[in-house]
Amino acid sequence: MIPPTARFAPLAAIALLAACGPERPAAGGGAVDTTRQQAAAAPADTVHGDTTSPVMIAEFAQAGGGPVVTVAPPPPDTLRASDLSQQAEVLASVGPYAFVASRLYANSCGAHGNTTMRFQVLDLDTGQPVELIDSAGRARLAASDRGQVAAAFKADSAASGVEHPDSAVLTLLAPDFAGDRLTLSYQFTADACYACGDDRWSAYSRSVRLPAAELPAALEPYARTPLEVQAAFRQLRPDSGGGWSLIALPPATRGALAHLFGVTAPVGGQEYLVWHRAPDGELESAWLRGSGMEATVVGRARGLWIVAGGRAWTWRTRTVPVHVTPCGAPTARP
Repeated sequence: MIPPTARFAPLAAIALLAACGPERPAAGGGAVDTTRQQAAAAPADTVHGDTTSPVMIAEFAQAGGGPVVTVAPPPPDTLRASDLSQQAEVLASVGPYAFVASRLYANSCGAHGNTTMRFQVLDLDTGQPVELIDSAGRARLAASDRGQVAAAFKADSAASGVEHPDSAVLTLLAPDFAGDRLTLSYQFTADACYACGDDRWSAYSRSVRLPAAELPAALEPYARTPLEVQAAFRQLRPDSGGGWSLIALPPATRGALAHLFGVTAPVGGQEYLVWHRAPDGELESAWLRGSGMEATVVGRARGLWIVAGGRAWTWRTRTVPVHVTPCGAPTARP
């Protein structure tokens, strides 16, 4: 949904950032899920009727080590499935808040496969998920926007399979940086026939998006995009800005991160990290320094980096083996 020019860090920086080094950062805001390609390239590990399928998991990891925040954990290994894959992507980030969607596809021996979606906002200041809009707030939004939601479904010529658009619920928040302001869209999802699904949410559903009239309270401090970040978005690639964060780190951590980005000059003016989608569709982060519209990009690094809570976080993915039981195979395992 959200679509890194690699630079090699000095060995000292790699040592301090080792926790983030061996994993390949996600391309396109999530990761290209290579589960099916890997499964085709190597025979499955069959154990008493079970097979081991490589499945992607996604997480935010701290530079220098420490607990990781798992975004898309491995699915349970009790699935009975002929096909299994998982993807995750970072839709955007606003200060310490990372907006992440994950998708699990499983063909569980029925007439067709099914997709299950999950959306969450991570507060990397604390390393914990956070609700920007609580359940009562979501209910109020659904009620107040019911007419607009119904009209949006009606205007969608392919939404004829949505029988009850007034039952749509809020499923996702999508930030965007337009000019000097942070904007937000609300995604509302309603039940639909399987063939009517639009892949914006889980199977048997269809969704529409509406602009938010106001920002949740936690995002208000970020309503106006700093001039420096506006300058960076213009320098990097138009309309490709995915997020930004202020560089506020202990000196040793800042120094190691600066080496990773190829930044050797001393601190000068305000500094930010800005990530965006590179022309090849992969993610790239840029180190921004300076004041106002005179701010310039002084370093770049592969992948998505966010500074929050006095730590530097990177988005990474990896594969783990998950046991699945093929259709028609015995389910018992020793």
